[in-house]
Amino acid sequence: MADGAPTLAQPTATPTRVQGFVPFSYEVDQDWTGLQSEMFRLLADAKDVEEATAFIQGVGTGVNPSGLVKTLNTSQNQNTVGASITAAMIYSLESGLNPRFRPNATFLASKGIYNLVRGLDSAGGAALWQRIGFGQPPELLGYPAYEVSTMSGLTSGGTAVNDRWMLFGDCKQFLIVDRLGMSVELIPQLFNQATAGVGVGLPTGQRGLFAIWRNTSKVLVDAAFQVAFRVS
Repeated sequence: MADGAPTLAQPTATPTRVQGFVPFSYEVDQDWTGLQSEMFRLLADAKDVEEATAFIQGVGTGVNPSGLVKTLNTSQNQNTVGASITAAMIYSLESGLNPRFRPNATFLASKGIYNLVRGLDSAGGAALWQRIGFGQPPELLGYPAYEVSTMSGLTSGGTAVNDRWMLFGDCKQFLIVDRLGMSVELIPQLFNQATAGVGVGLPTGQRGLFAIWRNTSKVLVDAAFQVAFRVS
């Protein structure tokens, strides 16, 4: 009998640092009792915004994560022509995915793209959309369809050249590494730098909040995805 043992490989992903800093005066800290809690909330929102962009549109060079749509192998593109979206394009995206990945597959697109797709089935004959139980996501061709606001949207009512406007695939094959979440520290005293006529290292009468988190992402199996890509 032949040796059929698989080749085992451990994926490598290096989380890189993202940081934010909010300085504020003693006076505003004394007068606004909720300042620090509000800044915590804004920094957490900034983390969400940064990750939403980096995990989708990251180019994977330097400290940038490998974004889901930007670093896929071009062999996974389902090329489309023209600004208009058709039902045939959606069906082609689904049928182009390897059958082994379809059981866990989902659709990802911006809200504007989904709204155009809803308009395709005006008479109900194409059966593109289905609504399931309350609180559940909508289904497109029987698969969950999730909104990703950082994917390509619409330009003058349609897609633009080089838009990756919809993705279909098994997101279990996309790795996200969030190293210990976000840490926020209070810097109790800020000091100045050398300026004309002012000594170095004197207190400025300010404090600061310093936020740091480390993350990255990468596609593990390119074949687990198909992306609609407008070529012209």
